[in-house]
Amino acid sequence: MIRVARLDLATADALQRYELGMDEPFPFHVDIEITDNNQFSARVLETGDGYIIKVDSAVLIGIDRLWKQALQSTVLIDDTGNLVNDVDGSELTLERLAHLSLTWLVLHELMHIRLGHLDLLGSAQLAETESDESVDGFWQRDEIADIANVLSSMERKLFRPCLELQA
Repeated sequence: MIRVARLDLATADALQRYELGMDEPFPFHVDIEITDNNQFSARVLETGDGYIIKVDSAVLIGIDRLWKQALQSTVLIDDTGNLVNDVDGSELTLERLAHLSLTWLVLHELMHIRLGHLDLLGSAQLAETESDESVDGFWQRDEIADIANVLSSMERKLFRPCLELQA
């Protein structure tokens, strides 16, 4: 339950940050779900009434582990030997860093929606986790068949990672 609450809070924060940055509320209904999976993966799918962002439980665990290790190392230590503070002067805690990471993750998935990536892909997810088996079928989709005709094989390999960077 704590994981769900953390992700819900990060989603609310991401939607608020979107509205502040874009000067308009996010234009689509979005649900969020944690899937019990050991894969480090997040993806957004279209539903009948909007979108759903699915975040594997391993993402929350992995983010916590990453920040715990960073806080125990010298990475976040300043020249005086003290833990650096956030830009607003507040203390960097595991909870704060994990929240910022989850908020960024949700914002990233929201931008896949807003930039129309799902119109091209059908779904969007971390490019690093996608299997090569889906590549051939991907380029045969009607929505992107014209794109495939103008891209070289190297450019086709870079297409999905470029969408990840754009979002």
